[in-house]
Amino acid sequence: MRGMRQRSMATSPGCRLIGAVVYRELSWAKMPGVPRDAVQEACLFMLLIRAASAFGFYMSWERLPPRMAPWMVTLTSIR
Repeated sequence: MRGMRQRSMATSPGCRLIGAVVYRELSWAKMPGVPRDAVQEACLFMLLIRAASAFGFYMSWERLPPRMAPWMVTLTSIR
């Protein structure tokens, strides 16, 4: 696991350099805001994953999948 962390830490400056030099999307004034934006996006993804996990837990707690399965079969069955 340690090697993976070192590789990701080594590629981060390279990605910033490509974004700044090649695509000219980043300026030196915008660089301090890049980690903040990355953390905000990571938090959003974690929130979405947690909400989906809570929804799945609720569905299994209420035993909805076994109760909905016959209804879903009637929707997809060919008559």
